[in-house]
Amino acid sequence: MVFRSARAEAVAGELLVRKLYEEHGRAALAYATRLTGDRAAAEAVVEETLVRAWRYSDAIGQGGDWVRGWLLSTVENVVLERSCARSAPPWPTGEHPVRLPAVLRTVIRKVKVSRMNAVRTSEAPLSVS
Repeated sequence: MVFRSARAEAVAGELLVRKLYEEHGRAALAYATRLTGDRAAAEAVVEETLVRAWRYSDAIGQGGDWVRGWLLSTVENVVLERSCARSAPPWPTGEHPVRLPAVLRTVIRKVKVSRMNAVRTSEAPLSVS
C-alpha cells in the first residue's frame, strides 16, 4: 500500500491533467466541438472530462492505449448528460453542487490560460475536422 500526502496527490493530479491535456486535448476539443457545434460549450465539456479524469487519476495515471478512448468516450457522455440536463424539469432535484478542490480549480484555470496562449501564438488557425 502506498501512502501519499495530500500535497503529493495534488501535484500528481495536476501533472496528470496537464499531461492528458497536452497529449489528448486537441482531439477531445475537436470531438466535443463536433458533437456540440459550439466552441465554448466544447471547452466546458473538455474541462468536465478533465475533472473526471482527475477523479480517476489512480487508474488513468497508469496509462495505456485505452486512455484516449476513455477520454473521448467521456467527452461523449458529458455531451449527452448536458443535453439531457437541458431537457430536465426546471425544479430543483435536491442535489447540492459539488465544490471542486482548490488544486483542481487551479489546474483548470492554468489549462485555460495555456490554451489561450497556444491559440494566440499559433500561426495556423485551429481546424476542427
